[in-house]
Amino acid sequence: MAMTGSGGELASSPTATLRDSAGIGITENPGVAVPGGGGWSVASEPDLVIGSFDGPEAEQLYRVRGAVRLPDGRIAVGNEGSQEVRLFNPDGSFSQSVGGVGEGPGEFSAVLLAGLWGDTLVVIDRRQRRVSLLHPEDGFVRSFTVPDGLVTDPLTGWVFGTGSVLFQDIPVDEAGGFADGFSRSPVPYSSCDMEGEALTDFGRLPGSEMVTVTRQTDHGMATMVSSVPFGKDPQTAVAGDHLYFGSHDGYQIDVYRSGGRLERIIRVAHELVPVTEADFSAYVEETVAAMADEDQARSRRRDLEAMPRVDHRPPHGPLYADLEGYLFVEDFVMPGDERKGVTVFDPQGRLVGGFELPADLQVLEVGSDYLLARYEDELEVEYVQLYALN
Repeated sequence: MAMTGSGGELASSPTATLRDSAGIGITENPGVAVPGGGGWSVASEPDLVIGSFDGPEAEQLYRVRGAVRLPDGRIAVGNEGSQEVRLFNPDGSFSQSVGGVGEGPGEFSAVLLAGLWGDTLVVIDRRQRRVSLLHPEDGFVRSFTVPDGLVTDPLTGWVFGTGSVLFQDIPVDEAGGFADGFSRSPVPYSSCDMEGEALTDFGRLPGSEMVTVTRQTDHGMATMVSSVPFGKDPQTAVAGDHLYFGSHDGYQIDVYRSGGRLERIIRVAHELVPVTEADFSAYVEETVAAMADEDQARSRRRDLEAMPRVDHRPPHGPLYADLEGYLFVEDFVMPGDERKGVTVFDPQGRLVGGFELPADLQVLEVGSDYLLARYEDELEVEYVQLYALN
């Protein structure tokens, strides 16, 4: 399988080069696509589908925020629509739910299932600045508040297998706000342990390219922050004891230990692909076509057409990793793409294979022999699907 998807053509050379610089491993991949995917493949159809259009309410999913597969085969899903973590049996049938709307112990206002720590589910509630631990059998265990000074506004988070929670903070400027116009503010990353004690400051990593507009509304001044079409949008993944970060400043993935040490840099030879006027027009049409309200669609079109234009497509799409240290990097998906390539790197950062997925699948977790992914159909009904990964 030629893994040369929409992110740009990969160069052709047979081997990766590994070297060490001041204790940091550097892996240079010339960009060869492994013939036949290097033995990697994913099933064309899911083995299991969770979710329903008109079934029992407990089986209907809305605003899925994370999913993990438990060792016994059950699947836990963060369902923000009901502010619950729902557990499903290995056959996909509903088992039980934990949580609900509220501010009390075990209740949520912005549920995010961040991951699994041992046999315990870790849930982050951004609005309440709280982390809750849930046991699949015993339900709510305990919670703690995100430490003051650790983060201003925890946009999202992940769980290190060694027992700490990583937060991505809101990317404000030096004055603590959002300046109007185009910007790319750095993003603070930091972690705490499972008791709420601050652990590691990863510093301020490159953020996304954004446009901020402040407008007068019927309710006062409102600040709107929008991503730039085809702009740089750094990607993050956490698995085991590692943080993987791609800044989009080239095809490079930095690999950190949970303690903050930069352990490895993974690079791939990559040719920049220009963003054409046709690309931009297709992006605008795809965006406004998804909006039912005509006035909102017209307003959105005006905003998009006033956006800054970028020269080149991002080098890659989302990242995810498994507990064995394999890294999976998606191609950047263009408007109209029906498939996307996924490139696989081994724990030393060498390109070892690849496979393809439907472009509209959002991977939530990857295991040694499976993928969990979110899918939304044409009626905007959400599903969590389990695919065999070979």
